[in-house]
Amino acid sequence: MPRSQRLEAIVALLVILAFAAGTISASEIDDDFVLDDDFVILELQLGGRQLGEDLVGSLRDGGVLLPLGELLRAFELPITVDPGTGTAQGWFVAENRRFALDLKRQEVLIEGRPAVFEDGWIEARDDDLYVDHRLFSRWFPIDLELDLTRLRLLAETREALPLEARLERRRRQARLRPRNMDHRTRFAAEPLPYRVIDWPLLDSRLDFVAEWPPEGEPRQRNVFYALATGDFLKMNAELAVRLMEEDQQPGLAELEDERLRSLRLRLERTDYEGGLLGPLRATRVAVGDLNTPERSLISREHEARGFEISSFPPDLPREFDHTTLSGRALPGWEVELYRNGDLVDFQIVGADGRYEFREVRLLYGFNYFRFELYGPHGERRHRDERFLIGPELIRRGANHFRFTVHRNEHHREPRRSGELETDDIDGATGVRESSGRYLLELERGLTRKVSLRTGISSFHLDDGRHTYADLGFRGVGGGLFAALDLVADQRGGAAVRLAAQTRYRRAYFRFEHDRSWGLVSEELENRDDPLLSRSSLQLESSFASGARSPLTLRLTGRSEQRAAGTSLALAASVAARWRRLALTESLSFHQTPAGRRAGGELRLSHSSTRLALRGQIRYELMPRAEVRDLALTTDWRFARQRSLRVRLRHGLDQVPASRLEAELSWHLDRFALGVNGTVADDGGMTVGMSLSASFGRDPFSGRWRSRPESIASHGAAAARVFLDRDLDGRFDPGRDEALTGVRLRSGAGGAGARTDEHGVALLTGLPVHEPLDLNLALGSLEDPYWIPTREGIGLIARPGRMAAFELPIVASGEIDGTVYLERDGKRRAVSEVELELLGSDGTLVRKCSTAYDGFYLLDRVPPGRYDLRVAPGQLARLGLIAQPARRVALASGEIASIDFVLTPDPPADRTVN
Repeated sequence: MPRSQRLEAIVALLVILAFAAGTISASEIDDDFVLDDDFVILELQLGGRQLGEDLVGSLRDGGVLLPLGELLRAFELPITVDPGTGTAQGWFVAENRRFALDLKRQEVLIEGRPAVFEDGWIEARDDDLYVDHRLFSRWFPIDLELDLTRLRLLAETREALPLEARLERRRRQARLRPRNMDHRTRFAAEPLPYRVIDWPLLDSRLDFVAEWPPEGEPRQRNVFYALATGDFLKMNAELAVRLMEEDQQPGLAELEDERLRSLRLRLERTDYEGGLLGPLRATRVAVGDLNTPERSLISREHEARGFEISSFPPDLPREFDHTTLSGRALPGWEVELYRNGDLVDFQIVGADGRYEFREVRLLYGFNYFRFELYGPHGERRHRDERFLIGPELIRRGANHFRFTVHRNEHHREPRRSGELETDDIDGATGVRESSGRYLLELERGLTRKVSLRTGISSFHLDDGRHTYADLGFRGVGGGLFAALDLVADQRGGAAVRLAAQTRYRRAYFRFEHDRSWGLVSEELENRDDPLLSRSSLQLESSFASGARSPLTLRLTGRSEQRAAGTSLALAASVAARWRRLALTESLSFHQTPAGRRAGGELRLSHSSTRLALRGQIRYELMPRAEVRDLALTTDWRFARQRSLRVRLRHGLDQVPASRLEAELSWHLDRFALGVNGTVADDGGMTVGMSLSASFGRDPFSGRWRSRPESIASHGAAAARVFLDRDLDGRFDPGRDEALTGVRLRSGAGGAGARTDEHGVALLTGLPVHEPLDLNLALGSLEDPYWIPTREGIGLIARPGRMAAFELPIVASGEIDGTVYLERDGKRRAVSEVELELLGSDGTLVRKCSTAYDGFYLLDRVPPGRYDLRVAPGQLARLGLIAQPARRVALASGEIASIDFVLTPDPPADRTVN
């Protein structure tokens, strides 16, 4: 087909598809497609003690929306919340102090007096009513302080709560009994063994582009990108493929051939417990396209082919005060990086499907990183990484090693001046060669506060192979974390680095000094201009209380002395967050022997349910004022299934200098479709179409399912929820009932999904290689007396593996009754009597205490056989005896009433209040 006809066919196809997508009925749209909120998981503490399970909230407008019902249960306030009607009623501290909330009427009554609240500070959801933590503190005598740095919600009461009195009694009683209390904080991880081969998860994107350049004939380009992850040879495999076909000018086919295909393959296995390779106790084994390790004063990190064996903890930063954060996504996705709530940087995923943030600074203490990923069709994903810098990095007697071999790309200078050898790609004279790059690294914890690191690195530079030996120390004490590194080159030259950082309240201080004696290395970049010494000082501080600091200031100064002269660099940045707007302004000044230059950069991001805005402006102040680069992207979700992205780019160093891009997308239940176009200031224009879809195999039915969002680079799980009528814990299509519309959520910021008509829910976008809890939103169950037989599921997900779980639901029963004390022929009800419910194997299932009137209630008890007894330890302390344990055979939905009568033990008759 002639080129002109092909172009006409493409344009016609785009029009037809756009019309077809616009007429898709609402029944085909995924009703659960919404943009993710800024979720966070918080540990609730009162007086240094954790209350209940972690809370899942949403960061909003300088505060955090928290589930009201869970908060009230944690503080044991007798207030009932009904998310269906948007109401809450009850009392707190004393029965005459009433509380009533009616969200539909926008009314709150506290002790008979009306109260007001700001718009957006209360939100009704399926499982609970969510309120701002500041509003909760206004309503009740409990001050809540948000500490995002440590992911904690700190509570301090203004009045004594009944909960505090009970906890104090328990503390006094605990002194009289053995310390055998259960302190489990998360569910044990279910095994997820590696398989020899398994069905992969697949992300794909197909682009058709017709281009009209400012000069020359129109061209057509078709690009296909796929990312597949899964188990292979009992390792985690990752395969990225990029295929491109385009019209080529005559004679350029050979030059263009390298751009037509790219393939990246990696096999990796990670074990946090160090169970790999037998006595080596390795935590990571990897082969393929990997990141080469960074070494202080020696080398930088980059991607190359090779293999790695390591026993270092996978979440341990490789360097003293910085790290490289990377990941994979489909090309064209945008990635924002936040540290402790502040916007640090953002970038667009390149054609290789990889994003990377190099040399990200780590602060003394807790570092919480969040990646916000935005797809071209309105998709949103996020993932988290956490680093703790301080004493926890050092363990006395711990030994770690890392051994890597990589393919090293370098240039060799011509051997004779008459040789015609050039490298047009890098613009350097010489021959491009490959050679081995080797690293052996060892670390040992000498004491509880000092560790020793040593290693040997060998690789080629332009002037030949260099082999380095290094020795380093890490130490902590008095709130100061310090590092000392010594490096020597076999070919001559040495260097030393001293670095330290500390924290005082909300201020972080970092100091570094390097001294070189002729050392040539990748990091120092000093072959043409040798480094003599350099020093840097950095200060960072937050100016606010609470976790989401509205203002963060960073100041950095660096002085560098080289053979050609001395240079000075100064930088200042301010990061602010107001409501859902994150903004970072940076200014820099550089003075070198060649002259002075100054400039700045403004980064901003705003996100709401329907609108997301991201922008970057890089400008120059010296030697002349001008805008160097500008990028502004707006994602507008104007309908449930439609979104519009508009991006403006401008750069003095780009050709063309300015470009306007727009894409209209349809986000359907099985795939995402986009129609896009660009216009440039040089007269060039493009029109294109993109199609994105991800594929995964349902482990229960074996059917392949397609989804519009990316799933291959994250963890995934499938859970089947059913009403277990025969109580055997397994799904039987003939007896059990698959439950539809039940919501499952994960500890990964509360990401969730609902079960389909087969009772199966697919959870995607889960964090990998870290413990995670999955549980049901009990409010989504049709019957309030239905309960899961398992409290939750523990999981350590990995890319490409669809974990499968069954969650049986049963109709619960109740056991209630009254406990009496009989003395001198008189019987009266007694409070604070402990009762224990034991399973058929004798393990403790539940326990409770009687109320002021002697009444007790064990509700939501699964069907089964139990033994109910008064706690023997309490009977012994009080000198009482009770009837033997009572056998209970509880059927589905049954209510059993059992009373107990206590009598004094004759040898030890004691007074009971």
